[in-house]
Amino acid sequence: MKSFQSLIHEYMKDHLPGERFGQWFVNLYIKGNWSELFYESNEVLAIGMVYRWLEDHHYIDTLPQKVVDYD
Repeated sequence: MKSFQSLIHEYMKDHLPGERFGQWFVNLYIKGNWSELFYESNEVLAIGMVYRWLEDHHYIDTLPQKVVDYD
């Protein structure tokens, strides 16, 4: 899935030291609260949750718009 590949590439390039994948994703892409993902310490589970979220919200080829842009 193109969107997921782009997301992983962006995470590897831009996340802060010690920032978990789920924490990073929630901070940038989720408007509101998703505490299960934000606090998920198992990266494999967090990646699976995000992958399913992208599929469920039909972000197959593109990523959602960021709610915050740190650039």
